[in-house]
Amino acid sequence: MRMRIISGYLKGRLINVPQSKFIRPTTDRVRETLFNILNNLIDFEGIEVLDLYSGSGSLGFECISRGAKSVLFVEQNYLIYKNLNENIESLEVEDKCFVVRSEAIVFTRKKSYKTYDLILADPPFFEYDIY
Repeated sequence: MRMRIISGYLKGRLINVPQSKFIRPTTDRVRETLFNILNNLIDFEGIEVLDLYSGSGSLGFECISRGAKSVLFVEQNYLIYKNLNENIESLEVEDKCFVVRSEAIVFTRKKSYKTYDLILADPPFFEYDIY
């Protein structure tokens, strides 16, 4: 599956999304709505972003495209982590994007003096049969 970046200097570029039960990418419509709201609240130019439960990376890449200085992606699944690195390379944003392979909860419990201007947390969900 492939997703497009909605706005900014990477607008229209595609990112690969691995087929996995652990990843359900945020749809274009939801991302567009989210970023329309965020655009009224913050200026993306030069901000530092933490993207927890990164999955496809679509939220973080959207931030980079809109002018964020950097994005730190946190993803625990190895295949998704590997895919994130491949997308970073194909978009040629290696100087702005960094990936840590870790559980989001474990990562946030570590002492760090690093601060972020925007923290995105879009954890995976699973469909359950309630019958």
